[in-house]
Amino acid sequence: MRDDIALVPEAMAIARRTVRTMKQNIVWAFFYNSIGLVLAVTGVLNPLIAAGAMVVSSLSVVLNSMRLREREGRALECF
Repeated sequence: MRDDIALVPEAMAIARRTVRTMKQNIVWAFFYNSIGLVLAVTGVLNPLIAAGAMVVSSLSVVLNSMRLREREGRALECF
């Protein structure tokens, strides 16, 4: 982002947090959608409720990812 070599450790920390958040998103989305899929296939879950659950799943992934923008109470500087 900037030409300061001293910021490399911070960039590495951001990269680690990003990968960790991506893994969390994959695990939670897979778990959540697997349960919803099983319930929908067996007819227990109404298709309209299943669609709403997919929206909630997507929102949870987006909100979890938005946590990357905050670091110790302050917004990250991107540029």
